Amino acid sequence: MLATLSGCAQEHTTIELSPVPMPEGGSVYTVAVLDDEARLDVVAPSRAGLFVHRNDSGPWQRVSPRWPEKLPERHSAPLRGLEAAGNSLNFPHSEVFTAHEGRLWMVTGVPGPDGTKLMVSDNVGRTWRMVALPETVGAEEGSDDDAAPSATGTTSVATTSAEIPAAHVRLLNFGDEGLYLINATHLWKLSSEPGAVLAKEPWEPLELEGVEFETKAGDIKLPTVLRHYLPANEARPFELLTVLREKLFVYRRDGDGKWNRVATLPGADRDLVPIPGSDGVLMLTPQGLYRTSDGAQDWQPIELPKPAQTSPEGMALEVLPSRDEAPTVVLLSLDTGEIFRSVDLGQHWNEVRPADADRRPVTDFVHSVKRNRVWAASRGAGVLRSLDRGQTWHQINDELRTTRGFDMGLDDNGGFLIGTDAGLFRQVGSATEGHWQMLQDRATTTIFVETDSGAIINGTANGAIVRLEPDGKTTTAEAAPFDQLDSIAYRPMRFRGTELPPRSIIAIDSRPDSQHVFAWSAQEGPLMSLDGGISWTRLMLNPAFRSALEGTYLSNFTTDFGERMYLMTHSLDGTAPAQLWRSYNNGDTWHAVWSLPRDKQRNGVYVARSSAYDPEMLFMAHRGRFAKSLDGGNSWTDIPGPWKGTRVLAYNIDRRNHLLALDTGHTTSLLRVRETDEEKPKITSYTLRWPASAQSQRDDIRRVSLRNGRVYVMTHAGVLTGTLPDGQQRLPDGLAIIATIVSILVLTGIGFGILRWKA
Repeated sequence: MLATLSGCAQEHTTIELSPVPMPEGGSVYTVAVLDDEARLDVVAPSRAGLFVHRNDSGPWQRVSPRWPEKLPERHSAPLRGLEAAGNSLNFPHSEVFTAHEGRLWMVTGVPGPDGTKLMVSDNVGRTWRMVALPETVGAEEGSDDDAAPSATGTTSVATTSAEIPAAHVRLLNFGDEGLYLINATHLWKLSSEPGAVLAKEPWEPLELEGVEFETKAGDIKLPTVLRHYLPANEARPFELLTVLREKLFVYRRDGDGKWNRVATLPGADRDLVPIPGSDGVLMLTPQGLYRTSDGAQDWQPIELPKPAQTSPEGMALEVLPSRDEAPTVVLLSLDTGEIFRSVDLGQHWNEVRPADADRRPVTDFVHSVKRNRVWAASRGAGVLRSLDRGQTWHQINDELRTTRGFDMGLDDNGGFLIGTDAGLFRQVGSATEGHWQMLQDRATTTIFVETDSGAIINGTANGAIVRLEPDGKTTTAEAAPFDQLDSIAYRPMRFRGTELPPRSIIAIDSRPDSQHVFAWSAQEGPLMSLDGGISWTRLMLNPAFRSALEGTYLSNFTTDFGERMYLMTHSLDGTAPAQLWRSYNNGDTWHAVWSLPRDKQRNGVYVARSSAYDPEMLFMAHRGRFAKSLDGGNSWTDIPGPWKGTRVLAYNIDRRNHLLALDTGHTTSLLRVRETDEEKPKITSYTLRWPASAQSQRDDIRRVSLRNGRVYVMTHAGVLTGTLPDGQQRLPDGLAIIATIVSILVLTGIGFGILRWKA
């Protein structure tokens, strides 16, 4: 009987979490195509996992890769490692994940000695095995010597792990012309024949004699980085190599001779693409697009299309060879999201995909000559495909659930909302079925729901604020100003480890009983609306306050009755205490009212309030402390509860209900706290039980919300949900204790009775 009662109490204080399927679309790193006579499989790696489009039709299927058993723990998420690898020094992700001769190849790594891992899959990503890297790679990344011998015996520039990240090991895929491996100072070719078993040491070094790796005496010593390479072919009987130091140097080699420097260009090349059937080459750099057709000695700039109000930067480049009567086609994507097409090698351009309102670009192109199809990887729009050589593009995102969640909320009817890189969505039907209604397609970084009107006010990644009325009416304001960067950055805890555009709107709050709404952008300062979020103006911080904030960042702000506002700041280097600031005049002047002692672990401090409480009543959660203030933050009173010795992962307040996610070291708990104005608040504790696939997310809760008996938990990897135990079946904590004591007494009495009967 006691065991039964105890078991019920434990069961009723546990919430089983299940993953919530994210909306379709989102961001993928790149696209790889396995194309032969028997199949056409399109593979898309992403933060959310590895997805395969079988025969390039139907829904995408998520693959559960089996990684090598000897993979170190710090490489436990190889696909996540692609993000840092591709972003290093502006390399396309197709140079760290590619398909060649029926195999998938992936370079992943983390900084430090032995940080780079090369893996290959023969079965469309289901299982992976390690492939040996040339010894020079490991030697360079872990070396502290002044010089390391190259593959040819010559001396190269020092390449310590601090100078040359692991991401500099990349794959250059030229189809029938071979697969190459390149790092900062060396170049190799895959020596195995197509379809053959890979040799134990499959990489053959290429001679680099003539390439200048060392700076001359007196020059500033800069690390030398090999950028790109083109092998010779029938139409172009010479090799090309680009080397970045203080400038970009172009080298050419004829036959088996030495490398000769033939040109110098500014910037770093993002891609180097041959023009099929000729000796011409296109080079894409942040500064522009270049073309050569005279043996790589003269590189002529090609003017990029310039959208209004922007200085575009090229993101991806692809050249489709002429076919039948169709001319050679050049495809170019810009960081504004546009795709341009040219049939005269860049003299004239046609826009075939318009600019994206939130500057979500196409980051990679992949072309199948055999199928005459082109695919494109994007940030926010999933995978695009063109069946007419780039003239028209369509999303193919059926079951491609790679959206990245930035914020979540609940509408006035309790409907679950999520803001993602693909847009703002409302959940439809069961929480775990994955059905969503798109409310708007702007990349949504923050969500605020007005209590009285039910309107949804959401901020976007490019500075717009959208107000959605319950009747469907939409008002969009480009709120954050262009080119007015503020030295003070705003970084809420839910965005830790996330890079955001400076104009991103990341916090919105309204003043109680007022039409005043305030917003804060990532690095363009605060904004204010006097008409409920329809139109916005920028708030200027006074010089004295700006000076006081130097060397800090903001973590959260909240509003109060009257003209009161509160801000929380932290020092960038962790040497100064966290500081609470208060304004009584709508942000014109600010005063420091309370500081938190320095914390070596730099844990987040959550300060919030609710209009359900009296003015100047604030709540604070930090590490193992939950406290309240009745005087606008001047003094604090600890609220008793089981959070001492824990770490607060997230905190949310809804009217008079407080929700805290705690890391106890062994488990993750969710605490619902009510009646905080009483001497002993009412606390209900739930242990979160995570699915096996999400165990690594236990200590990375970014947001929590609770409504109508269902809890939602957001982590860096997605959203999970669970239902609260049935309150009618669960005994209150006090009654449960009494029932347990009574049970013990009853069982004790029965035990004595049995003993007396036997006696």
